Amino acid sequence: MEQNERETKRRRALKEKYLSTFGKYPEALISSPGRSEIIGNHTDHQCGCVITSAVNIDILSACGARGDMTVCIHSEGFAPFSIDISDTAPIIGERGQTAALVRGVAFRLSEAGHKIGGFNAAVVSDVASGSGLSSSAAVENLIVKIFCVLFGNELSPLEAALISKAAENDYFGKPCGLEDQLSSALGGINFIDFADLNNPVIRPVNADFADFGHRLVITHTGKSHHDLTDDYSKITEEMGNVSRFFGVKYLRQVNEETFFGKLSEVKRVCGERAALRAIHFFAENKRSNSAACALEEGRFDEFLRLVRESGQSSFMYLQNVYSPADAESQGLSLALALSGVILGKAGAYRVHGGGFAGTISAIVPESLCGEYIGRMEGVFGVDSCKMLTVRREGPVELPL
Repeated sequence: MEQNERETKRRRALKEKYLSTFGKYPEALISSPGRSEIIGNHTDHQCGCVITSAVNIDILSACGARGDMTVCIHSEGFAPFSIDISDTAPIIGERGQTAALVRGVAFRLSEAGHKIGGFNAAVVSDVASGSGLSSSAAVENLIVKIFCVLFGNELSPLEAALISKAAENDYFGKPCGLEDQLSSALGGINFIDFADLNNPVIRPVNADFADFGHRLVITHTGKSHHDLTDDYSKITEEMGNVSRFFGVKYLRQVNEETFFGKLSEVKRVCGERAALRAIHFFAENKRSNSAACALEEGRFDEFLRLVRESGQSSFMYLQNVYSPADAESQGLSLALALSGVILGKAGAYRVHGGGFAGTISAIVPESLCGEYIGRMEGVFGVDSCKMLTVRREGPVELPL
């Protein structure tokens, strides 16, 4: 990992925070990255395909073992908390809180025969909650890595991601696929095929947007998607309804020609929006495969075209660019519209991650980055844009 002057100061300040809070020096310094979804919007939970990338913003922790079963976390910007993980059963009152993730990770690790114990941690994050860069996955993977480093556990990226996902689903209470956790755990750009949800096919993509004179820019539109779980759940619910109409569990198991042959019945039984969301899935899955091949083979214009198509499909068919419950708040729609005005036929832009609020992503020619960021921040505020780079590493222990 690159370490510039800002990062050096950040790490030093965190170690000092740990010392002042816990009265001793930390045993380890651990970094867990955010992620960016490049293409494959809401396909993972239906056994589909995605391209994702770990990015160069992270959650950083100074940590040390305690000798008991208490976990005490002081995270910048949040109230500190302590929990006893000698009891790893879910606690209803913890749902939606980081404490639930700690307890859930501890349960899954101990269930798999790995060692757990109490620890102290001071945490600082560049991955803002609700930003669309998967702060929850970065936190989950950080917790897994802390348990591994402090207590001598060894896990593959997939094993770590599965534990993180289970903690988010079963303890935190948010339905999600495996995409976010696995992207953060792997590092780099990866094409992932979730045909088998517990054993996805992972293909590293040896490419970088900078190689083609482009940069990845994420714009936060000013409203978090943190409280939009119901909207996300509707997507999985409606796609699931279509799957069940055909007698299977996931859309990946539905034949596309059969679907269109029975579209009238699907519309009647499942509803029109459910049908549209299924149409998005079928096309997005094919786009993800094609985009991976185009990027690997250096056909960057074709790759950009497919990413633009992905954004259009999310807007028209998946319909996750604004919440129906708050249709007057359309920050994502405005950001996408302005991106189109600035970029014209150059680059690509799309809703980023789960959608409904939060962020959009754009792949911007380097020659237009200054204008693009300037005009976007003129509307959405200073520092609303982040120009990101690919991070090759997943969660890692850093030198103290």
